Amino acid sequence: MSQADVRDQKITLEAVEASDFEARIGQSFIFRMNSSGNQKTAKLELLRVTRMDERPQGLTVRGVTIRSKPFSILFRSATHYPHLEFATAALDHPGFAGFELLLACVTPFVEEQGAFYYQAIFN
Repeated sequence: MSQADVRDQKITLEAVEASDFEARIGQSFIFRMNSSGNQKTAKLELLRVTRMDERPQGLTVRGVTIRSKPFSILFRSATHYPHLEFATAALDHPGFAGFELLLACVTPFVEEQGAFYYQAIFN
C-alpha cells in the first residue's frame, strides 16, 4: 500500500483510538441527527480527549468485545447552533469514515459563556 493510499484511508468506528482524536484537538467536526423528523446539524469543536484505565484484551460482556483502551471526547458548540439532544449523531470529518456516535449534552456540568458541551465515550 502506498503512502497516498494510507493517507486516503478513513478511520472507522471499530478501529478508532484516542490518538486519532488527540491529533485533531481544536478542529471542527460536523454532526447530523434526526430529531422528531427534523434534521439538525451542529459544528462542534473538539476540546479534550480523556483516556481511561486499560482493560485486558479480548474482554467480552454479553458476547460483545469491550475496548481494551476506552476513552472519551469532549466537544463545544457555538451558541448559534441548535442544541442537540441525547441521541446518536452522524460524524462528518475528512479523516473519519462517517460513523455515528452517541452524544450526551454535558452543559449543566461544564458551562462557559452559554456554549453547549457534548461528550462521547468509546467503551
